[in-house]
Amino acid sequence: MGRKAPIWNSVHEENVAKALHPPSNLDVVFLGDQFVQAWTGKFVNVPTKGGTEVQNLFNRTFQRANGGMVDGIALGIAGDTTSNLLWRIKNGEMPVSLNPKGTLARTVQGVRRTPQREDKHRLLITFCVFIIYLKCGGFISARMTWW
Repeated sequence: MGRKAPIWNSVHEENVAKALHPPSNLDVVFLGDQFVQAWTGKFVNVPTKGGTEVQNLFNRTFQRANGGMVDGIALGIAGDTTSNLLWRIKNGEMPVSLNPKGTLARTVQGVRRTPQREDKHRLLITFCVFIIYLKCGGFISARMTWW
């Protein structure tokens, strides 16, 4: 699991800090992997080429203070797995105090597609959605992508 890597832990700790100090009227939380982390302008906690433009676009879209229609935060970690996402949800990235109006979880399973793995992945997503619902309620959408 990614929890063993110091860089992964530092990104997780940043995400927990964001979750503990969100905008006062939080509308949506995005959970996921590198695609969600890219909205922060980083990949594995390193600024990316073009990352500032991506981050600015996210801020203009998901921060009322920057002209957006809603307030949102992106809690992604590059290369993450669904089981890591479940761990993150249970360990600080979705505290009960967060209370967004909606949560979008994007997961990617980058392994060879087999019925057994697909069933396991669906079960993990179901657990993620259930735990988010128990902690925060509100609208939840989960998307699974195979590549």
